[in-house]
Amino acid sequence: MISDILKLATKQRRERLSEPRQGLSLEAATETRAVHIRKAVDLLVKGFEQSYLLESFNAIFAPRWELDLGVKAYEQDISTRSAWNLICVWLLARCSNEIGDKASFVDSEEWFIGNCHTLTPHLSPLISSENLTAAKCELLKVSFDQDFWDLLPYILQELGAGSRAAVLRDPSKKDARIARKRSGIFYTPSDVADYMVKDALFNYTGDIKTARCFDPTCGTGVFFLSICREIEKSLEREDFNRFEYVTSNLFGCDISSHAIDACTFVLLHHCLGDIKKLRLSPWSAWHTIRLNLASIDSLLLTSSNPNSGLHLDLTLREKQKQMLLAAETKVMSIKEQLQNSKGQHLHTVFSDERMIEIGELFVEAINGFNILVGNPPYSKIGERNDYRLLSREYHSFADGRVRSQNSIFLPFIETMWRLTVRGQNSSALVTPLSIAYNGSTKFIECRKAMQRYGGRWKFAFFDREPHALFGEEVKTRNAILFRIENLNTPSRGESAFVETGPLRKWTSRTRKQLFESIQFINIRQINIANGIPKVDGHLQSAAFAILRNAKYRFESFCLKIDSCCLALALKRECSNHVYVGGTAYNFLNVFRKFPITIGNEYPLSENPIHCLEFISEAEVSTAFAILSSRLVFWLWHVQADGFHVPGWFIRGLPFQKEAFSAVQMRRLGELGVSLWSKVQTHRFSNINGGKRTYTFRPLSCNQERDEIDSILVKASDLPSEFALELKEFVRKIVVVDENDKKRKHLTNYFIGGMDSCEAN
Repeated sequence: MISDILKLATKQRRERLSEPRQGLSLEAATETRAVHIRKAVDLLVKGFEQSYLLESFNAIFAPRWELDLGVKAYEQDISTRSAWNLICVWLLARCSNEIGDKASFVDSEEWFIGNCHTLTPHLSPLISSENLTAAKCELLKVSFDQDFWDLLPYILQELGAGSRAAVLRDPSKKDARIARKRSGIFYTPSDVADYMVKDALFNYTGDIKTARCFDPTCGTGVFFLSICREIEKSLEREDFNRFEYVTSNLFGCDISSHAIDACTFVLLHHCLGDIKKLRLSPWSAWHTIRLNLASIDSLLLTSSNPNSGLHLDLTLREKQKQMLLAAETKVMSIKEQLQNSKGQHLHTVFSDERMIEIGELFVEAINGFNILVGNPPYSKIGERNDYRLLSREYHSFADGRVRSQNSIFLPFIETMWRLTVRGQNSSALVTPLSIAYNGSTKFIECRKAMQRYGGRWKFAFFDREPHALFGEEVKTRNAILFRIENLNTPSRGESAFVETGPLRKWTSRTRKQLFESIQFINIRQINIANGIPKVDGHLQSAAFAILRNAKYRFESFCLKIDSCCLALALKRECSNHVYVGGTAYNFLNVFRKFPITIGNEYPLSENPIHCLEFISEAEVSTAFAILSSRLVFWLWHVQADGFHVPGWFIRGLPFQKEAFSAVQMRRLGELGVSLWSKVQTHRFSNINGGKRTYTFRPLSCNQERDEIDSILVKASDLPSEFALELKEFVRKIVVVDENDKKRKHLTNYFIGGMDSCEAN
């Protein structure tokens, strides 16, 4: 019986809709339910009487303490915010089992406010009865099952579906897509959040029961729920009080006031059972949780400075919390006014042009947070009036040239040590993969700072195909960054320990196993300023260290490295060129001039390709062999993003004529001739955007590539077994999931000595 229960529990965890899986994306699962919520919100917005709306909203939902500093430009209009909050009240009232299923918005609001009276009208009486009825009818179309509550943080996100697939299904979603891309906001699947939180808590060497946890971009609370689940599971205590834990240990910020409100409701739902035991009104509990959440820009936070001269009179905030928890029959809307040493009120950071110290918001974390987790926006930093302030504060912007197009996620990486307790913390952020390879100044400066501030870094890298970390409808390449700081790691100011892993590929079938199998390899001897290598195991790590220190570079092999379009390449009379496609996937598209049929209805692609010119036909064949090797393909994965083939990668390849003996050069040339002859039988034409491209697939030309790899390995003084490692690496990249019948045919490429391509 017990085993059956455990099997059932495992099955339920595996099939949570907040975890993308085969045949169902997180966005699609969410929108099935959220569409009705959004329609109900629109109906309420249209029905509001505006006369008392602002006054009523402030009486019920305005923060009891002044936490919303300097973000007025991000404020949602009060009608929409009121409608969302009223919907949340109705949802929680319905699941509370304290009022009937037929309860109205008025009944729900009375349940929420309880014995905490206000002097202004409630919100629901300000809406026409017709709109209230229509909104309720829309809500009743939703099935309030376990899946609904699992998806609640995603359902409450205000932007809605915004993927390319969503727009193709429904063109009206175009505005949501534009807004999502502009803000860089994506759903964080619960399994991603769970993995990050579990690792962060596991690596924290303090007491996790009392660890102060912070999400700098908390959104609607996905990471907070993961923290609650993991803490509760690790403690294994029946008397664990969720509400006490949330109000004592969880803190967050977001620039969206709606997100902060929604996050508070999500946490309130999670704690509802314990709130009943404490006999608190939901309103009092909501505001007690809200005291730990601030609607501000986290980039404006800094560690507390005991010499700053700021006077923090916290008695009002503490008094407010005590009154809320005491369930007073009448709670005044007291807002603490933070003061500096001159006694001036602090209303906005922009006017004072200074950072906000952590202790000014959350005195509980005046020395920093113990745990920091989150998913920062993947957008540009945009137009703002505090560039000079950010340039002074962040290494990512230290050159003083902050621009609107700069990536905003870079300074969030710096919060992993800026906002955490020195010597005792653990953090996790999920970011774009570009943190590993982008060569612009701001990325380099960010990586320098990451290494300079000590601790231990662990990097997990994720490709976007066949499956993506954020699901099928949000195709991004990602990195998960873990940072640990304790007595066993380098101190701030010392060079950090660094552990990394490969660029992972997986299918939706193997997603669950993906997070269970992630391991890291120590590469502490490698400076990460110019890039974080994506290597798998000690053999790859050692090989990359050798190649990175090689004194030869491929650009000195060439007369010229340039770019051109395919049409120009095919028209050239001179044949002393090798071309490399600007993008790749399972192989680098390396080719020479080839004939095509004239008169095809599709014009040739105008996308640039790399054009490498050499002094002789012999050198062309040798270069073609080198560029077609598995070793170069592996290096591309280690250093680039698994899709784009940048010019710096080709120029920096660790091979040049002097690296090889005369015998090796001659043999590479012969193998290049043979390989080009065979690979032309594996030429494929593709139509993309009405333009024609050609690719040459060398995967099944094992005989030539085996010998090419052996020569390159020997010439580079790499371990001889690394040639087999390369072959296994390519097999993993191409096949990905050997138990997937749909991908079984890909194993044909790796039959020893195979020289024809049976698999298309």
